[in-house]
Amino acid sequence: MNGILERRTLREQVVDSLRSEIAAGALRAGTPLVETALSARFSVSRGTVREALRELHERGLVVHQPRTGTFVRQLSAEEITGVYEVRAALEGRAAMAIARSPRWAEHADRLEELVDAMHRARREPFLKRIRVDIEFHRELCRRSGNTTLARSWELLVGQMDSVHSGMGESTVAPLMSTEDHLVIVDAIRSRDAALIQRTIDRLMAHSAEQLLSSLANPGRTTTSFADNRLPS
Repeated sequence: MNGILERRTLREQVVDSLRSEIAAGALRAGTPLVETALSARFSVSRGTVREALRELHERGLVVHQPRTGTFVRQLSAEEITGVYEVRAALEGRAAMAIARSPRWAEHADRLEELVDAMHRARREPFLKRIRVDIEFHRELCRRSGNTTLARSWELLVGQMDSVHSGMGESTVAPLMSTEDHLVIVDAIRSRDAALIQRTIDRLMAHSAEQLLSSLANPGRTTTSFADNRLPS
């Protein structure tokens, strides 16, 4: 039993390390992930590396090419646009459901607490900051009370990781600003359904646009939604 737990822990460590490097841009899209090299680097068995790569594949972060190998994946422009369109639909519905709830103030307060957590984590490693950001959006969907919606959102998490693949911290970090998340909380507090959906549509469209521009023009500086906010 102890051996199984120890092996699982090693696999998770390899997964977390590779995820962090992919998200931070240290491992860019197309980078080959060779079992023997990774085994030596992490001082683990090739079986452990294989299990870690299998998990990364299931999360959509790497691709397996027959007779060629495993490579870091990057979503296409069409896939990135699709992810953010679906997120806008799901998170907009979730935010409107929260605004209609008798417990809307409690839910909004909890979301604001998570924004505070994001602010406190601003000097933490990039992968941890991504996780805190994801937790805000996960909680938004959970508090909608719609379990089907929440489960549908969870299916996007792997693709969201892939969106960050190879883009680097300087590209992604501005899109995780606390100000952008407070914009969502403020919209929920307004309890105006049209304003809520319009705000989230614009925020998600802005994020997709920034990422696509960066993809087309490497090195381009991205900006937060709050810095370019359109009139409501």
